Amino acid sequence: MVVRLSDFLNTSFSTFSANDTNNTGITYPGAVVHNTTLTPGVGIGAGLDYQVETTNNNTETGMRLETVTTDVTAGSEDFDFVVKLMQNGAAASERFRVSSAGIVDVGNGTGEASIEINGAASTERGVKVQTNGTARWDIVAGSGAESGSGVGSNFEIQRHNDAGAFLNTPFSINRGTGGVYMPYIDPSSAFGNNTISNAYVVVNAAANTQKAFIYQTGGVNRWLFGADSAETGANTGANMNFYSYSDAGVFIEAPFTIARSTGRTNLKELRVTTGNLLIGRTDSTVGLNTKLDVVGAVNASSFLVNGAALTNGASNGKSIILSMIFGR
Repeated sequence: MVVRLSDFLNTSFSTFSANDTNNTGITYPGAVVHNTTLTPGVGIGAGLDYQVETTNNNTETGMRLETVTTDVTAGSEDFDFVVKLMQNGAAASERFRVSSAGIVDVGNGTGEASIEINGAASTERGVKVQTNGTARWDIVAGSGAESGSGVGSNFEIQRHNDAGAFLNTPFSINRGTGGVYMPYIDPSSAFGNNTISNAYVVVNAAANTQKAFIYQTGGVNRWLFGADSAETGANTGANMNFYSYSDAGVFIEAPFTIARSTGRTNLKELRVTTGNLLIGRTDSTVGLNTKLDVVGAVNASSFLVNGAALTNGASNGKSIILSMIFGR
């Protein structure tokens, strides 16, 4: 049986109302009921159709609101809430579902699906995660003013303390530049895991620009480790460098460099406080065809061949070349 309530040329057809002494709870003045003469099974439900005349004498069901069972076991019943909508003239189909467990499904895998959060300029727009009504995390577009060139509305993850008060923004992405801000990485964090064959940290930038890691104290540069900028072909450029900086963050020098084209290492000063410096061999001797260039004052007795010191020659010589040593 179908019961139609209508009021032609009026703005409403009916009102369901209740007048009682319940002033702190919800009263339900109406109900949509579905009973069956057969044994109920999973999928039985009840719903409401919203119909609109779209052309003369043509009425379409534009939306359906449904509650549908996913479990009809006595004492363990589960119901989902479903919203169905018409698109491109096709019959209204599922676009939104809230499961009995509170899980929200948008789109139901039927095509493009998104959640759009639209707010006024210079306001936060996002998703808030709470525990018993108290803020824990906010995932938002920030409230910074939009002034053109991609400025403002940066992506932010904000954290809150146990009382729900804002603490800081541990992660953000600048909308204009794409730059990522992450003030702290837990030392226990790892890139990859023991189920991955290889794990990499990639620093990628345009040609002729630096690719590096910078170490700071209080936001002031101390060391820069990375590849320099100039690349001129034939494997030249993008050499590996260690740069040092003063207390004021001013560049001092590059005490250690490696040329990409030759693999040659330049080292400002090398000191060995204990033991021997091993070059080309696994013991204290200088290896076969090993060349050692020493620039500056030289103390030849510091060099050992088969454990014996070389005779100290010109102590101010500019280089010592040890090559074709056969270990005799």
